[in-house]
Amino acid sequence: MAANINPKTGIPYGVISGNNVPDLLDEIMTNGTNLTFESFKQELVDTICNILRQDDVTPQEMFLQLEKTIDEAGVWGAYNIAKNIMEDTDFDDLANLEKDIGSVVDCDFQFDSYQAEEEEYIYTDKNGNEFQLGWLGGAPLIWVLKSDNIVCARPCSPCVPNAGDLDNLNDGGIECYGLPVEWDWTALNN
Repeated sequence: MAANINPKTGIPYGVISGNNVPDLLDEIMTNGTNLTFESFKQELVDTICNILRQDDVTPQEMFLQLEKTIDEAGVWGAYNIAKNIMEDTDFDDLANLEKDIGSVVDCDFQFDSYQAEEEEYIYTDKNGNEFQLGWLGGAPLIWVLKSDNIVCARPCSPCVPNAGDLDNLNDGGIECYGLPVEWDWTALNN
């Protein structure tokens, strides 16, 4: 699969500086799915499941590992959560363990000190247009993954191969997904 090309349509993604479309950047960060946080939570679920699957440690050692892991993840009330997990886990039937722990993480965990820089988001607007927020050299970039608007733009630098540079629209450039009209800052400024 070629980088920065929609695998279903074969149309290159468009990429624009998030600083040039602050309203879209805000919309993605406010209403999108934080992929960085979701990945963090999944790693935590995997670690907790691995702790619970150990058969060579005592329940006390298991509890202490759980409490430490949950506390280090920045979750409020690690002691009580670890205690509840130990009490609620059916160690004779671990088939649904990942799903069960995933529900606990989603519903019961209060992350009071989670911090990450340059978080990535995915967002689909009400019209089905798809965007992804990423970072390049500390600058926010928005990938238009799917759009109802196809434009011609200069090819991006080698840092984002195959994509169209929506900050530099050009009739002689490559066809790529462009910003939908409601987010197209060039159309709004003309």
